[in-house]
Amino acid sequence: MDIPNARLFLRVQDVDTAFQGEGMNLAEHVDLTAGLLNEDVAAQDIWDQRLFCTGYDPDEVEESRTWHLGSVRMFAVREGFPRIIPPLSQGVEDVSYTIRLDACVDFERPTEVKKLFPEDKCHV
Repeated sequence: MDIPNARLFLRVQDVDTAFQGEGMNLAEHVDLTAGLLNEDVAAQDIWDQRLFCTGYDPDEVEESRTWHLGSVRMFAVREGFPRIIPPLSQGVEDVSYTIRLDACVDFERPTEVKKLFPEDKCHV
């Protein structure tokens, strides 16, 4: 649903992996994220459900494989951005799709929030 005068951005975070590298393994990242949701029971419940749906099993995590956050890119979702626009035809549901980032170059924006939302232009 579109919201008048609202802006939507897609933030993409590269993730790198290595064996025997420094950093946390997948189970440690999952535990850290779950810990951030401790005070919000509803968010924790959604997290648990989504994690279960992925087939995640902490007993099958490769302990020696570590994961590191890489570069960040930000894209403005506006007219012309590759997306599915409602309303969907009757009978179409549970739709998913992949966006090729090379097709989004014209929509790339600075990653600094202050540059995206200058104080003199924000009306909160």
